[in-house]
Amino acid sequence: MEGAREAAEGYVQALKDGDGETACELLTRGAVDELEDRTRTDCADSLGALFGAVEGASEDLERLEVTDVNVAGRVATATISGGPGGKVTKELAKEGEEWRLTSPIGG
Repeated sequence: MEGAREAAEGYVQALKDGDGETACELLTRGAVDELEDRTRTDCADSLGALFGAVEGASEDLERLEVTDVNVAGRVATATISGGPGGKVTKELAKEGEEWRLTSPIGG
């Protein structure tokens, strides 16, 4: 569970720091490809645009925190609380030996 929690917390911290590159490294290859196809720009720029375009997004990002992680084999779920919707559950999967989110927050 530690690896999945670390990945989820690292992703949230990268968003808070405005570090789209690190956030994208914590997404599965499929999630990155889907985001880039949908936005027609690279992943890091897409995440910046996603949160930069929403009024009050920086305040919402500061409140985000990983509150629960459940692992079942090579998949996991992370509950992330504090955003505008209250909380969201995101899926993680192992790519090789690394845990990665299968979709971006907000995506």
